[in-house]
Amino acid sequence: MLRVDGNDTVAAGIITQRGSGDILKLYDTSTPVFVVKDGGKVGIGTDDPQEKLHITDAGNPKILIEDTDSSNQVGVRFKTTTQDWIAGLHGGISTFKISKSSSFGTNDYFTINGSGYVGINRGTPTSQLDVVGDAKISGIVTASSFVGNGDFVELDVDG
Repeated sequence: MLRVDGNDTVAAGIITQRGSGDILKLYDTSTPVFVVKDGGKVGIGTDDPQEKLHITDAGNPKILIEDTDSSNQVGVRFKTTTQDWIAGLHGGISTFKISKSSSFGTNDYFTINGSGYVGINRGTPTSQLDVVGDAKISGIVTASSFVGNGDFVELDVDG
Protein backbone atom coordinates (compact mmCIF):
# COMPACT_ATOMS: atom_id res chain seq x y z
CA MET A 1 0.00 0.00 0.00
CA LEU A 2 1.26 3.45 -0.90
CA ARG A 3 0.07 6.36 1.18
CA VAL A 4 1.22 9.94 0.67
CA ASP A 5 0.25 12.51 3.28
CA GLY A 6 1.47 16.08 2.85
CA ASN A 7 0.91 19.12 4.99
CA ASP A 8 3.02 21.79 3.38
CA THR A 9 2.94 24.42 0.63
CA VAL A 10 4.76 22.16 -1.84
CA ALA A 11 3.56 19.09 -3.73
CA ALA A 12 2.99 16.00 -1.60
CA GLY A 13 4.29 13.76 -4.35
CA ILE A 14 6.25 14.16 -7.56
CA ILE A 15 6.98 11.49 -10.16
CA THR A 16 9.78 12.28 -12.59
CA GLN A 17 10.49 9.93 -15.50
CA ARG A 18 13.89 10.61 -17.04
CA GLY A 19 13.81 7.75 -19.54
CA SER A 20 11.35 6.73 -22.23
CA GLY A 21 9.17 4.45 -20.08
CA ASP A 22 5.63 5.25 -19.01
CA ILE A 23 5.31 7.77 -16.17
CA LEU A 24 2.53 6.00 -14.24
CA LYS A 25 0.41 2.86 -14.63
CA LEU A 26 -2.43 1.78 -12.34
CA TYR A 27 -4.10 -1.63 -12.79
CA ASP A 28 -6.98 -3.53 -11.18
CA THR A 29 -5.33 -6.97 -11.27
CA SER A 30 -4.43 -7.05 -15.00
CA THR A 31 -7.03 -4.53 -16.22
CA PRO A 32 -5.64 -1.08 -17.05
CA VAL A 33 -7.34 1.63 -14.99
CA PHE A 34 -5.16 4.72 -15.50
CA VAL A 35 -1.92 5.38 -17.37
CA VAL A 36 0.26 8.41 -18.05
CA LYS A 37 2.54 7.68 -20.98
CA ASP A 38 5.94 9.17 -21.63
CA GLY A 39 5.05 12.41 -23.45
CA GLY A 40 1.93 13.03 -21.35
CA LYS A 41 -0.90 11.08 -23.03
CA VAL A 42 -3.41 9.89 -20.42
CA GLY A 43 -5.40 6.68 -20.71
CA ILE A 44 -8.41 5.73 -18.63
CA GLY A 45 -9.37 2.10 -19.20
CA THR A 46 -6.52 1.70 -21.71
CA ASP A 47 -2.78 1.41 -21.36
CA ASP A 48 -2.23 2.66 -24.94
CA PRO A 49 -3.83 6.14 -25.20
CA GLN A 50 -3.92 7.50 -28.76
CA GLU A 51 -4.65 11.15 -27.84
CA LYS A 52 -3.92 13.49 -24.90
CA LEU A 53 -6.96 11.93 -23.17
CA HIS A 54 -8.27 8.54 -24.26
CA ILE A 55 -11.14 6.87 -22.39
CA THR A 56 -12.09 3.26 -23.13
CA ASP A 57 -14.87 1.14 -21.67
CA ALA A 58 -16.58 -2.02 -22.88
CA GLY A 59 -19.92 -0.65 -21.71
CA ASN A 60 -21.39 2.78 -22.42
CA PRO A 61 -18.43 5.11 -21.80
CA LYS A 62 -19.39 8.52 -20.49
CA ILE A 63 -17.69 11.58 -19.11
CA LEU A 64 -19.42 13.34 -16.24
CA ILE A 65 -18.76 16.99 -15.47
CA GLU A 66 -20.97 17.97 -12.54
CA ASP A 67 -21.73 21.31 -10.92
CA THR A 68 -22.81 20.63 -7.35
CA ASP A 69 -24.06 24.23 -6.96
CA SER A 70 -26.45 24.02 -9.99
CA SER A 71 -26.09 27.72 -10.82
CA ASN A 72 -22.69 27.64 -12.54
CA GLN A 73 -21.71 26.97 -16.13
CA VAL A 74 -20.69 23.41 -16.98
CA GLY A 75 -19.09 23.01 -20.37
CA VAL A 76 -16.35 21.75 -22.59
CA ARG A 77 -14.21 24.38 -24.30
CA PHE A 78 -12.76 23.96 -27.77
CA LYS A 79 -9.91 26.40 -28.35
CA THR A 80 -7.32 27.15 -31.02
CA THR A 81 -5.11 30.20 -31.37
CA THR A 82 -7.91 31.95 -33.31
CA GLN A 83 -11.16 30.32 -32.06
CA ASP A 84 -12.76 29.75 -28.66
CA TRP A 85 -16.05 27.84 -28.34
CA ILE A 86 -17.90 26.27 -25.40
CA ALA A 87 -20.68 23.67 -25.34
CA GLY A 88 -22.62 22.67 -22.24
CA LEU A 89 -25.12 23.72 -19.61
CA HIS A 90 -25.77 27.34 -18.74
CA GLY A 91 -26.46 26.84 -15.04
CA GLY A 92 -29.49 28.21 -13.29
CA ILE A 93 -31.53 28.62 -16.48
CA SER A 94 -31.81 24.98 -17.62
CA THR A 95 -30.39 25.35 -21.13
CA PHE A 96 -27.81 23.58 -23.25
CA LYS A 97 -25.81 26.02 -25.38
CA ILE A 98 -23.08 26.21 -27.96
CA SER A 99 -21.36 29.58 -27.84
CA LYS A 100 -18.47 31.22 -29.66
CA SER A 101 -16.91 32.42 -26.43
CA SER A 102 -15.07 31.12 -23.38
CA SER A 103 -18.35 31.20 -21.40
CA PHE A 104 -22.09 31.25 -22.02
CA GLY A 105 -24.07 34.46 -22.41
CA THR A 106 -21.92 35.89 -25.20
CA ASN A 107 -22.35 34.77 -28.82
CA ASP A 108 -24.79 31.98 -27.90
CA TYR A 109 -25.51 30.55 -31.35
CA PHE A 110 -27.38 27.35 -30.45
CA THR A 111 -29.71 26.77 -27.49
CA ILE A 112 -31.93 23.92 -26.34
CA ASN A 113 -34.10 24.88 -23.38
CA GLY A 114 -35.72 22.66 -20.75
CA SER A 115 -38.88 22.34 -22.88
CA GLY A 116 -36.90 20.99 -25.84
CA TYR A 117 -37.23 24.21 -27.85
CA VAL A 118 -34.26 24.87 -30.13
CA GLY A 119 -32.97 28.35 -30.78
CA ILE A 120 -30.53 29.37 -33.49
CA ASN A 121 -29.20 32.84 -32.71
CA ARG A 122 -31.98 32.95 -30.08
CA GLY A 123 -30.97 32.59 -26.43
CA THR A 124 -34.53 31.97 -25.25
CA PRO A 125 -36.45 30.06 -27.94
CA THR A 126 -40.24 30.39 -27.72
CA SER A 127 -41.21 27.61 -30.16
CA GLN A 128 -39.89 24.19 -31.16
CA LEU A 129 -37.54 25.84 -33.67
CA ASP A 130 -36.83 29.54 -33.23
CA VAL A 131 -34.41 31.01 -35.77
CA VAL A 132 -33.23 34.61 -35.82
CA GLY A 133 -31.75 35.44 -39.21
CA ASP A 134 -31.98 33.97 -42.68
CA ALA A 135 -32.44 30.27 -43.32
CA LYS A 136 -31.38 28.36 -46.40
CA ILE A 137 -33.09 25.05 -47.02
CA SER A 138 -32.22 22.77 -49.93
CA GLY A 139 -35.01 20.37 -50.72
CA ILE A 140 -38.68 20.20 -49.93
CA VAL A 141 -40.29 22.05 -47.04
CA THR A 142 -43.53 20.47 -45.87
CA ALA A 143 -45.86 22.37 -43.55
CA SER A 144 -49.55 22.57 -42.73
CA SER A 145 -49.44 26.38 -42.97
CA PHE A 146 -47.10 29.33 -43.31
CA VAL A 147 -47.67 32.60 -41.47
CA GLY A 148 -45.70 35.77 -42.18
CA ASN A 149 -45.33 39.19 -40.60
CA GLY A 150 -47.06 41.19 -43.35
CA ASP A 151 -44.10 41.20 -45.70
CA PHE A 152 -44.95 37.70 -46.91
CA VAL A 153 -48.00 35.88 -48.24
CA GLU A 154 -49.66 33.40 -45.90
CA LEU A 155 -50.13 29.98 -47.47
CA ASP A 156 -52.31 27.12 -46.31
CA VAL A 157 -50.98 23.82 -47.55
CA ASP A 158 -52.83 20.55 -47.27
CA GLY A 159 -50.62 17.96 -45.45
